[in-house]
Amino acid sequence: MTPLLVALFGGLGAVSRFGIDKLATLLLNQLRSRRSRLHPSETESGKRLWGGWGIIFVNLTGCFLVGWAATSPALGASFLSVPFQTGFLGGYTTFSTAIMDTIGYTWKPRFAWGYAMKSTLLVGVSLFASIGSALAGASLNTSLFLIP
Repeated sequence: MTPLLVALFGGLGAVSRFGIDKLATLLLNQLRSRRSRLHPSETESGKRLWGGWGIIFVNLTGCFLVGWAATSPALGASFLSVPFQTGFLGGYTTFSTAIMDTIGYTWKPRFAWGYAMKSTLLVGVSLFASIGSALAGASLNTSLFLIP
């Protein structure tokens, strides 16, 4: 029964990731369309080469939920613990999509070191922010950040 629940929850997580990414991209594109200048991550045709903010949001919220779920006494005793953590959150978060978005940001019509350095910084900040987000989620159930 558990493998079927993991598969079902994994599908729900992947669909959630897709929807949140598309919604965030839509909202950011609406904000961007109010500006008159092209963003450095766009071509002259206006095509956005890097739109990974939705995936970053998904990964940060997913890491927060992983931290919370891993330390939750109520969820730990539930039969839904493994399907939620492994299935839903495994399908919801994605590091590979963030990396591919970063590659799209880096490889412009011509390779530019400036974009490569910015994208490397973006990956590093995303990684450390995700770790911080997981610790913040864990702190909800533990005294991890309480000063005695």
